[in-house]
Amino acid sequence: MTKYMAENSYIDTSMQKGGIAGFSGCVEHTSVLSQLIHEAKTGKKNLAVVWLDLANAYGSVPHKLIEMAMDHYHIPEHIKKIVQKYFGGIQLRFTVDNKTTAWQKLEKGIVTGCTISPILFIMSMNIIMKAAERETRGPKTDSGIFLPATRGFMDDLTVTTSSHIQERWILSALEETRLRNDTFPTVVKGNTKREEQHGAVRNKNSRRRTKRRAKAVELSRQGAWMKWNLPERKITWAELWRMEPFRISFMLRSVYDALPSPSNLHQWGLIEEPSCKLCGERGTMAHIISGCKVALTQGRYRWRHDKVLKHLAEILDIERRKKRPSNTEAKQIRFVREGDTGHATKSHQHFILDKGSEWNMRADIGKKLVFLECVQTTLRSDIVVWSQSSKMIVAIELTVPWEERCEEAYQRKKEKYTELMTTCRERGWKAWLFPVEVGCRGFPAQSVWRMLQAMGIVGKARKTAVRQLGEAAECSSCWLWHRDDLSWKPSADE
Repeated sequence: MTKYMAENSYIDTSMQKGGIAGFSGCVEHTSVLSQLIHEAKTGKKNLAVVWLDLANAYGSVPHKLIEMAMDHYHIPEHIKKIVQKYFGGIQLRFTVDNKTTAWQKLEKGIVTGCTISPILFIMSMNIIMKAAERETRGPKTDSGIFLPATRGFMDDLTVTTSSHIQERWILSALEETRLRNDTFPTVVKGNTKREEQHGAVRNKNSRRRTKRRAKAVELSRQGAWMKWNLPERKITWAELWRMEPFRISFMLRSVYDALPSPSNLHQWGLIEEPSCKLCGERGTMAHIISGCKVALTQGRYRWRHDKVLKHLAEILDIERRKKRPSNTEAKQIRFVREGDTGHATKSHQHFILDKGSEWNMRADIGKKLVFLECVQTTLRSDIVVWSQSSKMIVAIELTVPWEERCEEAYQRKKEKYTELMTTCRERGWKAWLFPVEVGCRGFPAQSVWRMLQAMGIVGKARKTAVRQLGEAAECSSCWLWHRDDLSWKPSADE
């Protein structure tokens, strides 16, 4: 079978050298990799390298994958039957104390030391590696040759690309193990014509996104959004029609750092000094929107914070007032008769507000919030939701930072309130802490999604809530951007 695979060029020996006679795989792969690293260092080029060692590789190969691999590579029918009978006859049973299980048929795993197992493993791995090969091409050598992005020696893989973004694409493809237009283990044997058309459109759109992302990586400022570890924000046409033109302009240009900030105007040759009007420091967009000390002292950032906090408090207050099912009902056990098939029941997800009753809420809006009397502290979170009868408390701390500093803000707020939550638990309260971040340009962090779900806001309601919080932050930042004069006296309705 190895000779059959090699003679028909089913195995690309430039990628997979393990188990194929006549190839010094370890030596060749190591030499190529050393040369790539040397050229990247001397030429000061980007090179991303990932070494993968698949855990329990032999024991995790599904037999269904082996069967589909043999079909994919047109293995003769009588050979396939021999292999299927061979693996179908392998059974295991286990003994625990004095009890022994019945014989169990194996659905995955190949035999270590068996002569047929290496080529079967290589066939299965080749399908997965081919799926990743279509995501992007490998790095280019100084001689102008593009090398494969993936190299394997049995279950040991090395992935080399020209950027970490391309590396992510290949790793995602390896994880999903999808093979676009080729046969691959699946329940459906073939695609309908309509499915193939949709697949072609998706592939074309994917290539366009890939091209845009590759271009963005090369831009240090306009491509800074690639560094954000935040969920994507999707803008619908209905939302665009509702927006004012100046707000659309701010939303798009702020993401790509294309607003006429003093720093940009100075770089474009339109002004002489790139100084901030308020404090005199370098007036970058990040400085004006979230880093100016004078703006902080005047309360501009606090005003934006309170605008977002007000929306968040309204969302949580509506959820808090909802009537909730009682938790005192006994769980019923449904028995299934012998020979009958039981019906799967959906497990009910319990949220924090479902665990208590008579919930109250305080928000740090307009007046100084005082924490509960159960703990003496000078700290005050932005929102406190508690149930005196159930002795439960939820503290929510909101931050509206620069998008690239969301993770830093999360860790800072978490460390600040962890001791307070520990004190509450020591006094018999069940306590939850949720530091949440809404980017100042309208991109809520994943912590917002987690907090809303934990409080019982899920599905469409959660998406709507996240969108409202993002819009509140973005509108407030837009207003701050246009109000860059020295005076700052926001009216009551602003």
